[in-house]
Amino acid sequence: MAHLRHAPGSQVNNTTEILREHPEAIRSFDDPAWNNPGRYYWEQPLFGYYKTTDPWVLRKHAEMLADAGIDVVFFDCTNLTLTWKESYDVLMEVWSEALKDGVKAPKIAFMLPFGSPEYGGPQLHMLYEDIYKPGRHRELWFVWKGKPCIMARPEDLGDTPEDREIADFFTFRPGQPDYVNGPQRKDNWGWLGSTRRTDMRRYRKEVTKKCPSEWPKTPVSPAEAVFALSTSRKLSGGISVC
Repeated sequence: MAHLRHAPGSQVNNTTEILREHPEAIRSFDDPAWNNPGRYYWEQPLFGYYKTTDPWVLRKHAEMLADAGIDVVFFDCTNLTLTWKESYDVLMEVWSEALKDGVKAPKIAFMLPFGSPEYGGPQLHMLYEDIYKPGRHRELWFVWKGKPCIMARPEDLGDTPEDREIADFFTFRPGQPDYVNGPQRKDNWGWLGSTRRTDMRRYRKEVTKKCPSEWPKTPVSPAEAVFALSTSRKLSGGISVC
C-alpha cells in the first residue's frame, strides 16, 4: 500500500530527533514532546521531506518500484472521502511518461474504507467519474479477473443506474482491516497482519498479505514475526503488490 497524503503545508516532525532530545517521551503518549502539529516521520526520507505532488520524486519512485519488481501499488484512501486527487493526478502523468520511456512502472489501484458506506460510496463515484469512466491513463489500471480492481465494498453503492454501472465495472475485493482474525467474507483481501492466523490459507487463493511491521499493540510472537518477514511481499500468481 502507498500513501498520497504528503501534501503541501504540513509541518514536519522527526521522531528520531525528538526522542534523541526527549528520551523520556517514548514512555508516554501524553508527553509534551508530542504536542507539535503536523506530520511525524521516523527519520528523514531518502529524498527529503517530499510532497507527493513532486514529479521528480514520483519518477524516482516509479523507477525504484520497477527495479524491485513491484507490479501494482494500491493507494490507501481509507479515511473519510479523501482520495488525494492532487497527488494521483501528477503521479499518473509521471508514471505514464515513465512507461513511454521504457520504465516498467507499477499498475495502480485504490483501497477504500473498510466499512463506511457514507465514505466508500462517494469515493467510488468520485474515482469512477474522474479516472475510470473517461478512461484516463488506462495503461496504468490494475486489471484483475478481466476488470479494473478496487479494494472496496460493492454494497456501499446504491441502486441507481449509475451505481449499477459502477458495480459492474470493477472487480471488488473489500479490504479486511483486522490484524489477527482473518477474512470475514469470501471476497476479502487483507490489509495488514503478520501472523499465521491470517495467512493465505484463510483468504482467497489470490493474495498473501504479510507485513514486517504494524501497530505496536498487535499480539505477535517472535516466531510469528519471523514468519511474517520471511513471507512478506509474496502473492499467488507471481503478482507483487506494494
